[in-house]
Amino acid sequence: MIDNIYYTELRKNGCEVKELMKGEASDSIKENYTKTIDLLKKICIETRREGILWLNEYMDELSDKLLADELKYMFYLAMHGNDPELVEQIMLQRYFANNYSGLEGSMMLIYIKVLFGIQNNIEAQILFEEIKSLVPKELSGGMDEIAF
Repeated sequence: MIDNIYYTELRKNGCEVKELMKGEASDSIKENYTKTIDLLKKICIETRREGILWLNEYMDELSDKLLADELKYMFYLAMHGNDPELVEQIMLQRYFANNYSGLEGSMMLIYIKVLFGIQNNIEAQILFEEIKSLVPKELSGGMDEIAF
């Protein structure tokens, strides 16, 4: 059921992002989005190698990212050993309670998926491929260039 929620919400947010990308700020939005995804990729690699407590090393780097407080909260929940499915459920409840949509909604859902993958020790390359599949195509340009 959670996967149905993900894909329904991603589709809705993707349509909103598509409209947003028709505006003048599209290059800036795309660059910020790509940098955030690149940071998530690094986090996936390091936590797989060093363990989940390594997430603490990235807290300062998150300050300028979209929904930084939500991402920090997710990391906090994960570092304290909470069940991945419980963390996913809590974050989806926060997603709906805050009525995220568009770019914010899309990023929040990607954050949730990344953290779930990290907590379940999914190999970084596989997790990154999943992330790429969740990114609206209007924002995915250049993501193939992010190498491991």
